Amino acid sequence: MDWEMGTCNQLGCGPWWFLDMPFSAVFDTLCLPSDLYTTHKWTHDVKAYQESLKRNPPDPDPLAGWKCDVDVQPDKVIVDDYQDYIQTLPPEQKKALIKDGGIRNHYLVQLFEDGSEQHAMRIKILLNSNTVWKHVLIYDKSNKRIKVLKYENDHLRP
Repeated sequence: MDWEMGTCNQLGCGPWWFLDMPFSAVFDTLCLPSDLYTTHKWTHDVKAYQESLKRNPPDPDPLAGWKCDVDVQPDKVIVDDYQDYIQTLPPEQKKALIKDGGIRNHYLVQLFEDGSEQHAMRIKILLNSNTVWKHVLIYDKSNKRIKVLKYENDHLRP
């Protein structure tokens, strides 16, 4: 089998395969300490993250049990209200959410229903690789906003 690869009886091989083997072995050997360090560091980071979740668990999701239906369009009153709310966000959050005058990704703003005709809008904003803001606007049966909850990395903020 190996000799067939060297004689080009198979696709993508030939004499270059024999010439590359010593270099690949040397390169793999030289990279081994880096691979071991990266594996150790990744394992350490995962353990540190798990420990931080034990010390500081995320707050409960206020929309647990609510249904999200991406095909349902919110009432105009709710749309106007959440668009006004977006304009009151801090500049860095607004910049991360809005692009060219519109919402960057419509999956970042979702409508939820709880079964008793109450609605909620969840606005999700990714600021950087470490910070996710979620703004939850809860509306009563008459589509009047009754509560605003703000979460930074799943922790409730005032």
